[in-house]
Amino acid sequence: LGFLMFVDNDVWTSANGFDWQRLTGPAEDPDLRQGVILAAAVGGPGFVAVGSDNGAWYSTDGSDWSLADVPPPPAGFGGPGYAGGPPNVTMHQVARSGDVLVARGDASADNGLETIVEPVMWTSSDGRTWTEALGPEAYLQTWERADYLFESLSQSGLSMEAVAAGSSGFVAVGTDGLCVLCPNAEARIWTSPDGRSWSALPSNDLLRVAQPSDPEGPGARATSVVAWGSRFIVAGQYDGKPVVWISDSGQPPNEAPRATEGSRHPVTTV
Repeated sequence: LGFLMFVDNDVWTSANGFDWQRLTGPAEDPDLRQGVILAAAVGGPGFVAVGSDNGAWYSTDGSDWSLADVPPPPAGFGGPGYAGGPPNVTMHQVARSGDVLVARGDASADNGLETIVEPVMWTSSDGRTWTEALGPEAYLQTWERADYLFESLSQSGLSMEAVAAGSSGFVAVGTDGLCVLCPNAEARIWTSPDGRSWSALPSNDLLRVAQPSDPEGPGARATSVVAWGSRFIVAGQYDGKPVVWISDSGQPPNEAPRATEGSRHPVTTV
């Protein structure tokens, strides 16, 4: 299949990153209606995906998806003493290391005074069944926080959704806006040559909707990114339509990708 991406739980595939076709979506596959898919990876029987409502999915070919077996929320979290009842569990990202799949996310619950958020991690050997693992706080002796130059933002909301590593460095993507579906939301891209020092690409018409077709439309957002040799492919939405951004190639290995010189391509149904 080459590349696989989700846009509003619709599954899109491409052999070259430029030409895309829709495989399936919630209208055809009932299991894709169970929660919101936030990340996907190659692994398990073929492909795996994770998302909201303590949900994970797997597929052999990208066109037929099944719900995976995910354990209940962390023991002792939520339940009696929590005003909001059972916690809300979200699996935000998934990655493969050898034959092991690792997902990270969080559980949140209201105890009547404040919302308590607890990080959660899961592992799986086949993508069909997941097991809760130690949270990231258990590894803080071996991890350090990367430096980040927080640029001046014209808007008050900022989310970072995904990160990828390639031969030319690292790229992270997200959305800057009052909310991720607001008309003035902009796609954001950060780059790093080493994973330690990060900088944001300047806002431009590739990343923001200057003349929206609908004044109340969702603006632009970037939700996922994959490496493609020395280039990167970013998927998301632009003016209410699926879109991919493709960075230019040919950067030296120790320089951050110059995605401002890249291009934006609408995803068209085939």
